[in-house]
Amino acid sequence: MSFQIVTRPLGILPNVSLTNNQLRKVRAIESYDLWFVAERLKQDGTIEPYLIDEVVTEFKRYMALVALGYKGLAMISRKIDEVWHSFILFTFEYQHFCKQVFGKFIHHAPQKNRESLPLQTTENFIYAYNKIFGELPLVWGNKDIESAEENYNEATVFNGCLNAPT
Repeated sequence: MSFQIVTRPLGILPNVSLTNNQLRKVRAIESYDLWFVAERLKQDGTIEPYLIDEVVTEFKRYMALVALGYKGLAMISRKIDEVWHSFILFTFEYQHFCKQVFGKFIHHAPQKNRESLPLQTTENFIYAYNKIFGELPLVWGNKDIESAEENYNEATVFNGCLNAPT
């Protein structure tokens, strides 16, 4: 008898149940090659070269949370948000990615006013990330829900972004 080892896409925790459709979406996100985004980040010098692979993976994890149905998620890392900004500049590729994975365009919604993003959006993100992937890596900033307010303050400093409804 042989056993097949099944890896969880993007490091999703073993206790997380996924439908076949959710699993398909997360696998599509994981396998989407963002080499051109990584190259742009290297050329621009906006992200330290040793962090590029990690921030690209964390961007994919953020998008996986969106694919799993989580809404109102603050983008609490300037570095990971920079991946999103760079990806959007490749308009055809970004549109293709959204259509392939989500079946619709996922808008990037920067803060448009002087009011802070609702603290709940940061808490939503941290809760979802912890539930699906476990502890936040340091690249996201502070690592737990108790530090949500500090992450929230960081998000508002750089005019934090949200995944916006389409």
